[in-house]
Amino acid sequence: MIKLGIIVDQTITRSVLQAVSHLPDVDLKGIYFSGGAAVSDQFNVIYNPGELMDSSDTILVLGEKSLSPDMVRQLIRRSKRLFLHALPEASAADINEIIKLEREAGFSCRLFSPFFSCSQFEIFQQKSDSPELVQVRTCFHGAQKNWGTQIQQLMLGLCKKAQNHPKRLDVYSRPEPHALVNFRIEYENGTVNNITVSQDLSESVIEIAGNNGILIKHFEQGLFAYSDENGLLAAIRNFLSEKAPVNSEQLSFDDFGLIRPVFEELKERMRHNDLHV
Repeated sequence: MIKLGIIVDQTITRSVLQAVSHLPDVDLKGIYFSGGAAVSDQFNVIYNPGELMDSSDTILVLGEKSLSPDMVRQLIRRSKRLFLHALPEASAADINEIIKLEREAGFSCRLFSPFFSCSQFEIFQQKSDSPELVQVRTCFHGAQKNWGTQIQQLMLGLCKKAQNHPKRLDVYSRPEPHALVNFRIEYENGTVNNITVSQDLSESVIEIAGNNGILIKHFEQGLFAYSDENGLLAAIRNFLSEKAPVNSEQLSFDDFGLIRPVFEELKERMRHNDLHV
């Protein structure tokens, strides 16, 4: 039986919490409502996160609010398994330190990505043994996820698909009309991602060219419009049922560490080219 604790903010609905509480082999020890989240009497509410960690061996951190690296380190030290819904505000040095701490603790924290949990993104889950040209056109979606989070999540999904290390970043100083940023990532295995993020694009397109021909997927909205509750619940179920220490379909801080330096370079290049979002 899994002794489960949940840390949650106001962006998570009660239906998600109820669904998690009814999963098989789960003993929900309590929920800590952070920030401005409304306290619900439907669940065992715990008012001290330390108390939640002491009573649980597995922690889900759900919501759009990013945790500090210090909080992530504390959670790793005091729990046996950890799932983060939002990417933490962590530097490359923070990530390396967290990875070292994970190895000492004997487990890897899991990071949520809609691109490996939502059914609409099956195209991301199709791996290739040869280099591919992947072209993505999308737009930022909603106010809950800022532009940095959305680009990092997209980078994570594409890097996981490439199954390789990013080698080079190019940022186009004069983006296309209505585009906020155009950039290109080249990987060590020859795979290339061309990414365009626009302000007012009504649809998104992913085009993949490889040895198996050309695959094109159209989306009616920005990609993050499809990050739904069903995808989050699928990721949680996968995490809780995970038997092996490593699951290639779930993201870890090792994956996060691959794209973080590229993202930091992208931010600097955008500022240098006077590209503001």
